[in-house]
Amino acid sequence: MFPLAWAVVDTENKDNWQWFMQLLNIDIEFGEGMGLTIISDMHKGIISAREAVFPYAKHRYCARHVYANWAKIWRGEEFKIRLWAIARASWPEEYEHQMMLLKKLSEATWTDLQRYDPKKWCRAFFDEEPCCDVVDNNMCESFNFWVMEARYLAIISMVDTLRSQVMERIGEKYAFISKWKGDIAPRARKKLEANKKESSSWKLVWDGRTGFEVKHVRLENSNRHVVDLMKRTCTCRTWQMNGIPCPHAVCYMYHENLVPEDFVADWYKKEKYALAYGFPIKGMCGDKSWQKFHGEPLNPPPVRKRPGRPKKNRRKSKDEPKKVSEAVILSRKGRVMTCSNCK
Repeated sequence: MFPLAWAVVDTENKDNWQWFMQLLNIDIEFGEGMGLTIISDMHKGIISAREAVFPYAKHRYCARHVYANWAKIWRGEEFKIRLWAIARASWPEEYEHQMMLLKKLSEATWTDLQRYDPKKWCRAFFDEEPCCDVVDNNMCESFNFWVMEARYLAIISMVDTLRSQVMERIGEKYAFISKWKGDIAPRARKKLEANKKESSSWKLVWDGRTGFEVKHVRLENSNRHVVDLMKRTCTCRTWQMNGIPCPHAVCYMYHENLVPEDFVADWYKKEKYALAYGFPIKGMCGDKSWQKFHGEPLNPPPVRKRPGRPKKNRRKSKDEPKKVSEAVILSRKGRVMTCSNCK
């Protein structure tokens, strides 16, 4: 999670999103969005603003939001498992296979799911250029939780607290580099180690020249891929999309006595990490030292008062798993109440 910019607005709509993206574009200088990938929920304001400001940017939908909309009609654990398997399918044929499994389960759900363009939320159709295979918006949810306390402060205190939080975070992340074991980021290394372990389930078949076919030890006919080390590609597309060698590629590398760490994308190396966190936010004095500004006072946007007590926590969907503390609270509905004296 790397916070780039944030803003305070009165409501989430097309005009405010367009205003925010225009200011963001001035800073990051992405022009019309070529090479940029945006992932969001299916809010119409974000979609319209992205089309206006970044017409050439790629736009993904968060698979969790796709599921939340789809699950309003089709509920059940089996449907949930099938949808996430579809979202995480990394090549088109695997996507078709998972869709057929859903069709066998229920043709009505299969038909309804086709209302959502798979190119927006299914990994099999993602562009390889961003080197990112994320299918959900969990980082945004993490940010919302991270700024929870600051969001309910007065406007100036809130903005200053956010600045202070990001300033502290950048400093901590830059110092974190010294704790790395090797040149690869810990999370990327963890994923690579898992792929190394899984590579033992695959075996290599050589054509006698330059081609190699990797097949599963138990599922030889149905599960096999072709790896090209020169192009750094595998037909499962996982390596191309996240920049970390997949189990098939690792199997090939071990056969050639190569080190898998040498084939990890530069985005996960110390140099890039240090470059990202190499521009700290400077500290500033308290409000007693601020220069007087003779102009309009900084006020919060107008608040639309809603009925009931304001809620701080995000509203969860009915099928979302609850925390242990929430799950153990039992309902008193139907409970027989008795007097402690007369029983």
